[in-house]
Amino acid sequence: MSGAAAGPGLVRLLEGLGAAPWPAEMQETVRGWMLGFTRGVTRRANSVIPLSWTGGELEAAIAEVEARYHGRGLPPCFKMTEAAQPSGLDAALKARGYRVEGRSWVMTADAAVTAARCPAVAETAIAPDPDPLWCSLAWPADRPAGFEADIRAGIAGRIGGPRAFATVICAGRPAGVALGAVVGERCCITAVSTLPAFRRRGVARTALGALAEWATANGARRLFLQVEENNPAAIALYRTTGFGRAYDYWYRVR
Repeated sequence: MSGAAAGPGLVRLLEGLGAAPWPAEMQETVRGWMLGFTRGVTRRANSVIPLSWTGGELEAAIAEVEARYHGRGLPPCFKMTEAAQPSGLDAALKARGYRVEGRSWVMTADAAVTAARCPAVAETAIAPDPDPLWCSLAWPADRPAGFEADIRAGIAGRIGGPRAFATVICAGRPAGVALGAVVGERCCITAVSTLPAFRRRGVARTALGALAEWATANGARRLFLQVEENNPAAIALYRTTGFGRAYDYWYRVR
């Protein structure tokens, strides 16, 4: 886990918390693993989170997972970290022909630091629910087939606990969005998006600052987010706003 700082305990904590801000439509368990099913929309809501293991024959457990995903017309998918249980899971999946997809980082920050580094350049409206404007900005209608914005909106609407749907307004026009969800003493930030016409104008930074202040007001002192490792522009932004790489994750899909 080169460049990452988190130990197994923090990885397990954040992986457990990270499932709550993007809840699957249906959940099941197999040998301690949590399985999510959401009609195939997003890997995160349609994958196995293997944070615990109750024991038994590993190959049989993987075969059971495969049967459950295939039964719903979905590819079996595991969200992997170095803390995945049992310890030989990644090697076993590789041996069964599972490929690696979506290599990503989890980054964390002190909410106060992010708030201080993100002065507002525009107004940010924060709402507890995803209204049609927010959804249209987060998931534009011109996305390719299979993107299924309505299913994504359903996922966002199922988030429990304090949540903030932030919309940045520049010169009276909506310019970007982001989503914050407090889980325990931490806040997960996701769905950070800026409209093309407003890029490089501090819109995402403004949204991050607003959510950092909102998180603090709602009892969270730490922030975390997920970013694909092949998105250097986003990683650079997050670094300048106080985020550091905590650990890596990847998907095993067949």
